[in-house]
Amino acid sequence: MQNNVFFGILENAALLICVAVLYDFLWLKLDKKRKLLPQIVIGIFLIGIAIMLMRNPWVYVNDIQFDTRSVMLTISGLFFGGITTLVALFGTALYRIQLGGDGMYMGVAVIVLSALIGLAWRKIRPQIIEKKRIGEIFIVALIVHIIMLCCTILLPKDFRLGTLKTIWWAVLLIYPLTTALIAKLLFNRDENWEFREKLSESEKKYRLLFDENPTPMWIYDLETLRFLEVNNAAIEEYGYSKEEFLSMTLRDIRPADEVPKLLDNIKSNNEQFQKSGVWKHLTKDGNLKHVTISSHETTYKGRPARHVMVSDVTELIRINQELAHLEERYRNYIELSNEAICLFELEQPIDITKDVDSQIDDIYKYSYVGECNQTFCDNHNIKSPEEAKGMRLGQIFPRLSKVNIEHLRQFIINGYKIHGVETKEITKHSEIKHFINSWSGIIENDRFLRMWNSKQDITRVKEAEDEVRKLNAELEKRVVERTKQLERAVKELEAFSYSISHDLRAPLRAINGFTEILVEDHSNNLDDEGKRICNVIKTNATQMNQLIEELLRFSRASRANLTHSTIDTSKLIESILNEIYINNPNYKKAQITFNNLPNYYADPVLMKQVWYNLLDNAIKFSGKNANPEVIITCIKGVDLLTFCISDNGVGFDMRYYNKLFGVFQRLHTESEFPGTGAGLAIVKRIIERHGGTIWAESELGKGTKFFFTVPQNATNQNENPTSSSND
Repeated sequence: MQNNVFFGILENAALLICVAVLYDFLWLKLDKKRKLLPQIVIGIFLIGIAIMLMRNPWVYVNDIQFDTRSVMLTISGLFFGGITTLVALFGTALYRIQLGGDGMYMGVAVIVLSALIGLAWRKIRPQIIEKKRIGEIFIVALIVHIIMLCCTILLPKDFRLGTLKTIWWAVLLIYPLTTALIAKLLFNRDENWEFREKLSESEKKYRLLFDENPTPMWIYDLETLRFLEVNNAAIEEYGYSKEEFLSMTLRDIRPADEVPKLLDNIKSNNEQFQKSGVWKHLTKDGNLKHVTISSHETTYKGRPARHVMVSDVTELIRINQELAHLEERYRNYIELSNEAICLFELEQPIDITKDVDSQIDDIYKYSYVGECNQTFCDNHNIKSPEEAKGMRLGQIFPRLSKVNIEHLRQFIINGYKIHGVETKEITKHSEIKHFINSWSGIIENDRFLRMWNSKQDITRVKEAEDEVRKLNAELEKRVVERTKQLERAVKELEAFSYSISHDLRAPLRAINGFTEILVEDHSNNLDDEGKRICNVIKTNATQMNQLIEELLRFSRASRANLTHSTIDTSKLIESILNEIYINNPNYKKAQITFNNLPNYYADPVLMKQVWYNLLDNAIKFSGKNANPEVIITCIKGVDLLTFCISDNGVGFDMRYYNKLFGVFQRLHTESEFPGTGAGLAIVKRIIERHGGTIWAESELGKGTKFFFTVPQNATNQNENPTSSSND
């Protein structure tokens, strides 16, 4: 059957376009998976297209048909790969063999060679497809169809020349050009598919970046301000569901007072990309958030819109407020502090691994005043902190001072911290001042960066100390002089005591003796009044002698050297009571109670006098009670023993307590209770010489308690031979 050439070419072209569709909708989707079955299926589709091509040839020459199966198989070899092409090759070849005829051998040869040349070329030069080389494909097609013309040798001899004359122009011009055009179409489909994949990947990335971005984002309609899209972070941060968000507008998440500002900003904003300042947003639960906004214009589903990114700066604002508060407190402390405070900056960091002397050199070389307070300026006669800025460390903390160098050495050795050191520093007017200094260094990554200095001006204190030293020296001189005066007074007192013991007692003995002679030898010449007067003279002379004895005893208690030994308190009290009972038998009716009193270290002679006077007083002043009672106790302290002698006697009025320990001071009359009034003064002097104290508590009619303390051992004795009583 002879077909019209034009319509035959169109039919073949349409069928070849099916190859492009097959490539687009099947091969490009399945190629990457590289599964065997899909490739075989596509090969079968190509067999079908080849059969249709052969059933619709565009020319017959002497019962020999020509079609574009060579173009299809060449394209298959170049684009579809080995398995698909081989399946198409065998299927097409079998069908051609089944057709038979004079052109069978040539047809099968063309089928096999077209497919194999395409496969071989793809294998040898893969860049022909990778780089989409249309020109090279035209050359391959030309080679294929030149070989196709050569295959006419397989035709019967009678048909060879006629066939060549009929088909050569079409085979050499139309077939290669058709192959190139089909390849171009496939390349376009490949590019389209790559574009679709990239677009799909871009869409996925965008959705991922938008939906899963940890920063809240949304897209809103520029005309209605309605939310068009919102990501998960915004849903979580604001508490609304996605459906709730998409039913709202920007106004709904703004405080009412910010809505006008929002509308003005949107109306006046003509920028493609915008970063706005801090805004306030409301969450679903009513909490207020401070945010910053970054946005850019976009088109979303055909609507003019803006894509918004939200940064929550609520915590940042809170931190900034706290920092501002801390900065204010810091400034107030620095400016209002009575201490001089200064920050020394370093022009370059100092390596703290260097030796100490090198670091000291660098500190003096690079340190300067970075900031300071007015107190620092006042201490150094500088007008203001601005004037102080930039001053070198050596202008304030002179390097010539060995003490200052040693302080810096200790500062470095102690880990760049030192506290409470005295320094000498120079003021602007070259005045030397004394300070108590503290230094603290800032270290980062083994680099010494800066140091804080706080100090107090102690110049006046040092001047006062100098004045005190001068006064102490003068006082010591005066003490020496007064000691000499005291020593002279003591010697005079000793001479006076000697005079009393010898010069005054002799006349008293004479008065007493002559009075006794008058009473014994001349009583017949004396009337009753004369005898009474003689008795009064004798009594007063005896009393005068007792006063002199007590005064001498008081003097000895003040001047006698102390000889310490261990005192058995209980035995001492028992011996004293026996002595008291001998002198005053009626005292035995008193109940005396004491148990397990501790021993202590003191002068036994003087302490006997203490106990005798206190016990005698306690029994004497309890004598008018029907059941007189005296209780002796002791409390042990860390270093001291506190003894208490308690009685149930007449007591005394505490208003007169200041007279209690005075020499010859009495709180009761001689007729009520005999005595000289010197006993407690002697007791007080002895206790004080042993480093103790004595006091009393009493109430009229309810008895008296006397307390005194003494050290437990010799190391705590503090003899004071010149201590005075309240006399």
